[in-house]
Amino acid sequence: MKGEWEPMKTLKKIKWNVIISSVIYVALGVILLLWPEEMAKNICYVIGVIAIAVGIVNLIDYIRKDYSVDAYRYNLVYGLVCILFGVFVFVKVDTVVSIIPFLLGFAVTISGLLKFQNAVDLVRMKYSGWGIVMIVSVLNIAFGIVLIMNPFTSAMVLFICIGIGMIYSGVSDLIATIMLSRSIKSVGRELQKANEDDVVN
Repeated sequence: MKGEWEPMKTLKKIKWNVIISSVIYVALGVILLLWPEEMAKNICYVIGVIAIAVGIVNLIDYIRKDYSVDAYRYNLVYGLVCILFGVFVFVKVDTVVSIIPFLLGFAVTISGLLKFQNAVDLVRMKYSGWGIVMIVSVLNIAFGIVLIMNPFTSAMVLFICIGIGMIYSGVSDLIATIMLSRSIKSVGRELQKANEDDVVN
């Protein structure tokens, strides 16, 4: 098999994004568990800083890359949107605080949907561990929907539950990525062996 197998290239590109986002999820979750009532505005400021930082990184990436050979990537727009969102968070922090449960619940739900796709990918690759990822993803989605609906009467209970959800999402993202990585590597080895056998024959 000449070069590197395409799915393996894709996995390497997204692996660090998953690791970074998982660490952020877990860190926010731990903070919410330790200081549930005091962290509402602080979380907004953290989200604002992260959004602005991501925007700046994308703008720098857009400026540095040669888009004559790497076109149809929207780093400029994505970067500007992130920066504008970060500025909005700082200017309208009280408004953002009121929708934090929805935003974080939405993030947890999206995390679950991504893991659901991972489970489907594992099924298509005939990996025996797909059931675990599927269960984890369904629980993730359900928890995210509960956070969006916000049935809690106490703000402290709400933020504690959000913290648990963020930690669960971060850890399960890492587990799902590891399992998907192992499956892709296994399929890649099988394809490489089959190609080598064809060459020999």
